[in-house]
Amino acid sequence: MPRRKIPREKKEPRERRTHCVSSRLSPSELATLDERRGNIPRGEYVRTCTFGTPPVPIPQPNADKYAELSRAAGNLNQIARKLNQGAFDIEATIDELAVFRMKLLGVTWDGDSDESEDK
Repeated sequence: MPRRKIPREKKEPRERRTHCVSSRLSPSELATLDERRGNIPRGEYVRTCTFGTPPVPIPQPNADKYAELSRAAGNLNQIARKLNQGAFDIEATIDELAVFRMKLLGVTWDGDSDESEDK
């Protein structure tokens, strides 16, 4: 099933970004730019630094949790797709959902939460 895109508001013709500005950087300058921008696209980062407040990069622990949550959401999406297609093993689906739930709750298989491991 194709994904439906959320329509964007159309900008006024004078507000549309139609001009491109390029710049040459040394390898070390490019590395510094990439380090500072994090996961933000280069153009967006340069634009916000020039015209507004630079974006705050996501701290690494949060970025790791976002990536972990994204993988879990992908797994849940696969389960939903199989359910919608009617081709699934109910026992395996129940097991996969249990694992997904435990990960979301931060509980390991021995019954301890992930937070208690840090202590």
